[in-house]
Amino acid sequence: MMPSTPPSSGTDSNKKTRSARLLLELGNISYLQQHTEQAEAHYHAALDIAARTNDLVAKGYALESLGNVHLNRSDVHMAEASYVMAHNAHSASENDYGAANALLCLGKSYRAQSKNPEAKRVMVEAHKIYSRSGEDLGMANALDGLANISLVESRNREAEKVFKGLHSIQSQIGNDLGAANALDGLGCACLMQSKSAEAEKAFSEAHAIHVDIGNMFGAADALIGLGKSYYAQLRLNEAEVAFKEAHTIHTSLDNRLGAANALLGLGKVYIHQPMIGDAERAFTEAHDIASRIENDLTSANALIGLGKVHRLQSKDEEAERHGDAEKLYREAAMYYERANGPVGVGGMLVLLAINFLDQERYVDAEDPANEALAIFISIGDAGRQMTTSMLLSRIYNCEARFDDEIEALTLAESASEEGDRPTARAVILGRLGYMYCAQERYTEAEDSLRLAQTIYLSIGDAT
Repeated sequence: MMPSTPPSSGTDSNKKTRSARLLLELGNISYLQQHTEQAEAHYHAALDIAARTNDLVAKGYALESLGNVHLNRSDVHMAEASYVMAHNAHSASENDYGAANALLCLGKSYRAQSKNPEAKRVMVEAHKIYSRSGEDLGMANALDGLANISLVESRNREAEKVFKGLHSIQSQIGNDLGAANALDGLGCACLMQSKSAEAEKAFSEAHAIHVDIGNMFGAADALIGLGKSYYAQLRLNEAEVAFKEAHTIHTSLDNRLGAANALLGLGKVYIHQPMIGDAERAFTEAHDIASRIENDLTSANALIGLGKVHRLQSKDEEAERHGDAEKLYREAAMYYERANGPVGVGGMLVLLAINFLDQERYVDAEDPANEALAIFISIGDAGRQMTTSMLLSRIYNCEARFDDEIEALTLAESASEEGDRPTARAVILGRLGYMYCAQERYTEAEDSLRLAQTIYLSIGDAT
């Protein structure tokens, strides 16, 4: 969050009013230099003078600025309260621009709490205010927030299109911060569609801009995105470096949520290296931080990571470890439900099904996998529909329920086409061809295998 600037007080004859706005400017300078405690002191002093002089405009900007400080410290409830009061002050002074800014910030605090319907409502309201007053920059920032909500709702291609347009707009009007934020969003949208190379490019460009303008909060978040894109390409050493640097920066800025998210990334890298002890420490620390700041989504993600660690530990205590993993996954589900995250709940159910599958508890695995599939169908997430259908096909294969396996593979093939995953679709069609052959359904087998070959040729991967 970058500081807001109150309107000039050059024509204001009240010395105390000018003092309040001067303190706001001093606070903004300290904030941009990452001297957050000093900035907070200036903002509090400005708020005190503004309240005593009944300067509602300065009061609104002081409260908004304090909200930014709280949000960057992951004190989301304090941030929310500050933004609500800032909006009230701006509305009382009929300062539409300030009111819209406060609503935009309030939406970001709601997003940090996974209150996505509330975030969407206030950001739409902010966009309407900006539109009425012809504030192009404000409209672009509101669209950026709404596009981020689209990501949470798994409308990834829609979000990608919006972020590309926003990057072009922000670049044209010379708003470097807005351009960098659009690139961050674009990187996330690409990652969600498994476009890891494109995501890497977007995050790398965003990181360079954030560093250039001195926005180290943004630079650290872009590093987390870079770490995720490296991880998706199995470039584990580069991912580890990016996550470690992000953790160092967020810790130095007292941004606890950012530090926790960097630790989640490190935990995933350590699982694959494999450095199981380091992974467990990273996930445990991330969970401790998330619990202290009451961030349910990050708490749940940390528990999922710990569940994976427990599944991999000590083959001599395999049954006990699987039991521990199951408990952690179920605890994670409660956090996900509180955070109102259907994607997270579905992901937890998938992991629970995999945990049962590893123990050859096929009937137990089937129920959570089907529940997860229903969630992903309901939110229109084609990518996760595909992977969950593939999981179900594995379960049915282990139970020798081959007709059900074919049905699951057919659903996976349809989802892969909808989600524009040609390589995955070809693999699934190949598996379907094999299954049809086994059932002596040769015409269907030939059709599936020919289509798989056509897809491989079209993507230059014929074998």
